[in-house]
Amino acid sequence: MNGGTELDVGALDDSGWQATLPQGEIYLHAQDLGPNESWSVQTPRGLVMLAGSGRYGIVLGDTQNPTTVTVLNGSVQVSGPGVGLRGPERRP
Repeated sequence: MNGGTELDVGALDDSGWQATLPQGEIYLHAQDLGPNESWSVQTPRGLVMLAGSGRYGIVLGDTQNPTTVTVLNGSVQVSGPGVGLRGPERRP
């Protein structure tokens, strides 16, 4: 996380991790996700669901700049008003 980031963790248990990112940026290294585990980050512009183990970056945008989701390795699905994207799977 960088300075000024706000991250609210809503759930953390054996079934996964759910958080809300109202401002800032985070970088995640999700390791050994089980087949029934769900990791997701709710942003003001939509929901980012990690589709497996990997390394990810989420930088919130503003009215002038879009929210950016970076997949270093792994895969994501992004959904929100008028948007539904699935990121390419990237492997090291």
